[in-house]
Amino acid sequence: MSLQAILDAIRASGDAQVREIEATAEAEVQKIMMREQAENERLRQEVYEATSTPGAAERARILSQARLKAQRILNDAREDLIDDAIDQARQRLASIRNDPIYSVILRQLTEEALADLKGSLQEAEKPKLEADPRDQDVLESILSDMDLDLHVIYELDGWGGIIAKSDDSQVVVINTLEGRLTRGMPYLRQCLGDIIDEGRPKSSADQFKNTSEA
Repeated sequence: MSLQAILDAIRASGDAQVREIEATAEAEVQKIMMREQAENERLRQEVYEATSTPGAAERARILSQARLKAQRILNDAREDLIDDAIDQARQRLASIRNDPIYSVILRQLTEEALADLKGSLQEAEKPKLEADPRDQDVLESILSDMDLDLHVIYELDGWGGIIAKSDDSQVVVINTLEGRLTRGMPYLRQCLGDIIDEGRPKSSADQFKNTSEA
């Protein structure tokens, strides 16, 4: 189950906490956008005043500084939005065990871990599992539905998920929610960055470029 599929499943649950997270994120986006627009207007005014005075070298220097400053503001705002969204996702995953959809997620994570481990097992060798004790009832039900009788050690302490090992513990497949989020972080940051860039108005740097070319 991909990280995106897990996040889609969380969104599909439609509970009040998800809606609250989305509302908070949207409000934060609007605040950052308003701050950026105000700063852009101030910088554009500086550029206008600079271009109204003689001296091509000084004009070019001021324009260059304004472009760099605008780009820094843009980049900082973008990173703030990404960090906030990831924090919201982390908080949601940390509490997903209380959501009815968690049993579906845990089953998928268990199936994936066992499938990944299968090629490393000897004939007739049974995998061992590690899980959080809070997941014992759910996991036992899942294994029963899968007609599997496996040894499970309930010693994990985390958001949820499973660890599957070979009998000698030489091969380990970590399929916890924390592990999935960590492994998917580069992809997630890239996707969030793309979403922000697609929804962002024309950048400050482009506006200053047009000002200088006018």
